[in-house]
Amino acid sequence: MLQKLKDLIMLGTVSGLLAGLPGRILNEIEFKKGLTDLNYPQMASTLLMEKKDVASGEGVAAGNLLNSMLLCMAGIATAYTLTRTGKDFRQLKGIGIAYLYGILLGGVMPAVGLVKKPEKKRSFTLSLIDHTLLGLLCAELTARLGDENLFKGPDGETENKAETR
Repeated sequence: MLQKLKDLIMLGTVSGLLAGLPGRILNEIEFKKGLTDLNYPQMASTLLMEKKDVASGEGVAAGNLLNSMLLCMAGIATAYTLTRTGKDFRQLKGIGIAYLYGILLGGVMPAVGLVKKPEKKRSFTLSLIDHTLLGLLCAELTARLGDENLFKGPDGETENKAETR
């Protein structure tokens, strides 16, 4: 039997990284088929360096590291949200958090010039699909990998205690 995680930071980190894998793979396929301008690590690396350097070894390494950090942050936000509000409607909560990150990184940051705005028309729609998958998986992994005593029900008690009444 797998031991459940009791630390919120570790729970969020693990959930975020694992939940991000399918989206990263999907995004890489989209990029290789020419459906998007940049893949997520390249987009992330544009926060740290010039666009001409994102394909370099340093750019790829920095982009992968930064993208992983962003996934961890999304996972930690999901873990905190679910442990404070309960696991009910967790998929919607997870999608909401993932959309918030997607809009911030893919909408707000390009609008203020921090990262390059995508030129391909499908980029936003494909990103929305990727972030939906991220949110669903992250919330589900958080709920399944976290110790039951972490999660609160609507009355503020842990869901585990609320179920035994």
